[in-house]
Amino acid sequence: MKFGGSDVAEQNQILKKVNAGFDDFDIGSPEIFFSKEPDSFLAELKKIEQALTNKVDSLTKDDKFNKTLKAEVTYELARKQIMYNSYHPYYAKLDSFKLPEGFKESALSLPKNDPDLLTSIAFRSYLQDYVSDKAVEAYQANSEKYDTIPNSWTTLQFEIVNKMELNDTLHQEMIGALIYDAISYEGVDGIKNEYTSFMQGADSSYFTNYLQEQYEKWLTLSKGSEAPAFTGTTVEGDSVTLADLAGKYVYIDVWATWCGPCIAEQPHWEKLVEKFEGKPVTFVSISIDDSAEPWKKMLSKKEMKGMQLYAGGDWDSELATSYLVKSIPRFILINPEGKIENAQAPRPSGPIAEELDKLLSKT
Repeated sequence: MKFGGSDVAEQNQILKKVNAGFDDFDIGSPEIFFSKEPDSFLAELKKIEQALTNKVDSLTKDDKFNKTLKAEVTYELARKQIMYNSYHPYYAKLDSFKLPEGFKESALSLPKNDPDLLTSIAFRSYLQDYVSDKAVEAYQANSEKYDTIPNSWTTLQFEIVNKMELNDTLHQEMIGALIYDAISYEGVDGIKNEYTSFMQGADSSYFTNYLQEQYEKWLTLSKGSEAPAFTGTTVEGDSVTLADLAGKYVYIDVWATWCGPCIAEQPHWEKLVEKFEGKPVTFVSISIDDSAEPWKKMLSKKEMKGMQLYAGGDWDSELATSYLVKSIPRFILINPEGKIENAQAPRPSGPIAEELDKLLSKT
């Protein structure tokens, strides 16, 4: 967050001082901060909020600026309170954890429709965290219903935002952000109607231009589009192109040796390869490690099923840039004609086997 106006330099210096105040506490060390027991964690949040609120009061007497700075503190701490349920088991190394009743209540009940806080990044991020938390809660309460709905995660979040009492600016921004995320993580195929409707009614040229740019990039990866060419290298140093794999479905796993979630998918990958052995599906695992050495080392220690290739170039590799890979693991399904079947295909641990069975039954 930065401020504009005649006092911009002074205000930004004050903001830096307030943000630096977080470093005086354990919040800067997540392994310490989130491993605290629930009561200690909440007490620490109160301690931080009180200290930083006092700091804000000592730094500015401007009522509006004071309010914005305090909101930056309050909503950032509320975000941490919402995150605790996911982070605590990991950092405390717990196999299971049940959040105490009412733990998140104070965080979730903060005001959500204050136009004076539009300049606060923490406030805007809090709204997104709030929607995500409520979506998880709704899914857990009725998973059977949502498991049958395409793009159910986006649908859930739309439902929640539309029930919130938000002014037009905030509502538009939240819906736009959801569409942007849906495009980034699921592609355009399941969000075209929502995108078109939003663009027709949106009044922020900056945001619509940004969203349109993202949409048009992903449109090149929509179902039926020509799959971008790429080249990978085998451990022996031979080149393999996408054209070399024509004639079969190609299921691609984009991964790296340092990626924990990628490694977690490997047992499911192995089972998937075994299940479709002898069928017209080629399984290609492509590393985007910044160096080939860790990839080669892992392959030398463990026999991994499917075709193993190295893309080279890390996030700037031909594969990553052509297929808009921004996070991994990422799975891509290409049909026998070399066209995109699903640029955001399900993981091996998800319903990809059912998707492949359905496709193969038509051949």
